[in-house]
Amino acid sequence: MNFLTPDSGPRITKDKIDYQELWQYFESRGSALKDSFLSIATLLLGFASAALGFAIDKALDFGPEAKRLVTQPQLLFLLSVIGAVLITYALMVTYEFGRHINRNFDRAEYTMIGDRPLDEILSFSEQPARLKRDLPRICITVRRLVLGFGVLFVTGLVLAIRA
Repeated sequence: MNFLTPDSGPRITKDKIDYQELWQYFESRGSALKDSFLSIATLLLGFASAALGFAIDKALDFGPEAKRLVTQPQLLFLLSVIGAVLITYALMVTYEFGRHINRNFDRAEYTMIGDRPLDEILSFSEQPARLKRDLPRICITVRRLVLGFGVLFVTGLVLAIRA
């Protein structure tokens, strides 16, 4: 039996698909991506927190007898740049994981309809309107947290430059 069609290449027809198994695959893949995302986000935010804490401890002086707030501008600048790079990477990771999570859950949702060939199920999540959707809620929450850290690192850069 030939599954090739002239316009779409190999095609797995609907009679060859176990929809329940395919739905479970896409659901579990979306959930696994969420878990991986949270692990990576936790790691990146942990490093950013360490850089921020070190900068506050070693480069700033909040004491009542402090002559100036920034005691080591070069160190503050370096740690703020490192933090900004981590935050930028965390934002990129959040966006990419969010898109992949959405894609897998979209495919799971479309698979539940049944009676669709695999190429149609896969292409459903690639439609421009589907790609422009908001990120999953967990990604939006993490993005807000990451942006908060970003504000702190930009503040550190400004303080280091002005010192």
